[in-house]
Amino acid sequence: MWKFLVLDDLGASKPSDWVRDIVGIVLNARYNENRTTVITTNYVDNPASEGEPSRLPGGRMIPAAREDTLEQRIGSRMRSRLYEMCRTVEVIAPDFRREKTQAGHT
Repeated sequence: MWKFLVLDDLGASKPSDWVRDIVGIVLNARYNENRTTVITTNYVDNPASEGEPSRLPGGRMIPAAREDTLEQRIGSRMRSRLYEMCRTVEVIAPDFRREKTQAGHT
């Protein structure tokens, strides 16, 4: 049987210290046991320098990026652990919720 954990929309809210500790414990345990973990987020990983557009890990420019980066939302320690244990997969697609809302108003 194949078991994996999905952490959806990481960084959607700034976690409390307790939440940050628990997520850190879970991620460290999964890392040490070489278990599969799927993590999704809408936050960019590479912050833009002032005056430059933000870029996705593959180098594509993001015209209107969110204000915070993933590291600012989850902390540098947790981001470092994710960098070590994850492979980045960029998904560039329209916002489903926005399209659904706009379709309902036309």
